[in-house]
Amino acid sequence: MIRTDSASIILVEPSLAVNVGAVARAMKNMGFARLRLVQPGGTSKHLSDPARRMSAGSEEILEQAQVFPALDEALADIHLAAGCTARRGQGRTPLLTPRGLSEYVSRLGPETRLGLVFGREDRGLTNAELDLCNLVVTVPTAREHTSLNLAQAVLLVCYELRIGATARAPRMRGRGRPATSEEMEGLYRHAREVLLRIGFLDRQNPDRILRVLRRILGRAVPNSREISILRGILRQMDWYAGKADKEP
Repeated sequence: MIRTDSASIILVEPSLAVNVGAVARAMKNMGFARLRLVQPGGTSKHLSDPARRMSAGSEEILEQAQVFPALDEALADIHLAAGCTARRGQGRTPLLTPRGLSEYVSRLGPETRLGLVFGREDRGLTNAELDLCNLVVTVPTAREHTSLNLAQAVLLVCYELRIGATARAPRMRGRGRPATSEEMEGLYRHAREVLLRIGFLDRQNPDRILRVLRRILGRAVPNSREISILRGILRQMDWYAGKADKEP
């Protein structure tokens, strides 16, 4: 089971300092300690007095928070990223509930670094940001009012993970260290280049198929060795494509 004290809560462009402070409080309630902020703008000063007041005794989480210029950098060392969204658009199925996420990660080893990604207060995560996540999570709210306060969403997801951490579940053994987000993104860039070269992807809309590939591999949680094998296959495909180009 993934350890809650080593998982990271990642907030993308939070705009209000009080929300960041409330998130820190929710994290500490549930035993989470690592906060990462991506381009915190507006009044989101995580060390400001409003943030500290809302943290209600969780100031150390704010003080130790890491700030990143982009989401891909915040995810670089993460093994499994779960993007949280209220949007149920095409291409985002299957969606996991927070409880489903808890059941999913219960089979992974404690060395797995989990990143829980939450979007902007007013518009959430973009499609490109969700593409960087292995899994997509949504809270099953009433359809007529799906919007949650940022700290509420963090609390709900962290609560389910904390409850799941106390349950016994069979662990996937012998898998080795899961690949990091940086390794996965390297694979996707490599796949895009080679699959375009051999004509498998539509040059007008290559991301349509690549999103399917992301979902397949995201659910599989491949390890570093498996990523190396897949990239070896891509290199061989690229070599054959180059060989064919040279033949008369």
